[in-house]
Amino acid sequence: MKYILVTPTTNANVNTPNLGLAYLGTCLKNQGHNVKIIDLELKPFTPDRYLEKCDVFGVSVKVNTYYEAQKITRKYKKQFPNTKIIWGGPMVTYNLEQCKKDIPEVDKFYTGYADELTGTTFKDFPIPNYELFDSIEILKYNWSHGKARYPIITSIGCPYKCVFCSSSKKYIYRDAERCAEEIKIAQKKYNIREFMPMDDNFNMIKKRVLKFCELIKPLKISWTCTNGLRANTFDREMAIGLREARCWKIENMILK
Repeated sequence: MKYILVTPTTNANVNTPNLGLAYLGTCLKNQGHNVKIIDLELKPFTPDRYLEKCDVFGVSVKVNTYYEAQKITRKYKKQFPNTKIIWGGPMVTYNLEQCKKDIPEVDKFYTGYADELTGTTFKDFPIPNYELFDSIEILKYNWSHGKARYPIITSIGCPYKCVFCSSSKKYIYRDAERCAEEIKIAQKKYNIREFMPMDDNFNMIKKRVLKFCELIKPLKISWTCTNGLRANTFDREMAIGLREARCWKIENMILK
């Protein structure tokens, strides 16, 4: 089957690719499907280039792309009325009933990480294939020239109940070895200069963090941890481990 997956523009975080579509697209590609990811965030020009016939048309929807996603969906449905249209993303996960009410043109809504669509759980997600993005040349240039940090998700969710956070309370993590392998491949394939974990709670499990640091130390690559750090699970040993692994900045540490 042919899938076209679209990430609408937000004019925010424009140097970071849509990680949800990266994992989803890679899973579908590995299952033998033809997949194309239209990245209107990093590559906004020729905005109607998603108007191409396919079997399944998917849109990743965030709160700040909600109305743009509706516009894209209706325009596509008008030109290709027989194509199955699916929606996923944070807006769908947290406001499913509102989405169903506002956009009846959508055939199927997927919440969370679309495990139902791919049959693959987050823990077993493959290393993302960014060659599926039509913005791949922009991504490679930014990563290799230090214009942007390569993003990686090593875990999702957080069991803590902070009133300001909408993160899932179900914590799932990828093995440290798998995460380190992704950085190694990205360094070789895209010549990345830095990377950045995008986890909700990166240091939830101390042993896993220390193992990850040991595995990436030989790669001699800089990185920052500016998201998802908990003060109550952070200590001197972890700080030393991060520093020795060339993590040069941490911030936004949270303690309820």
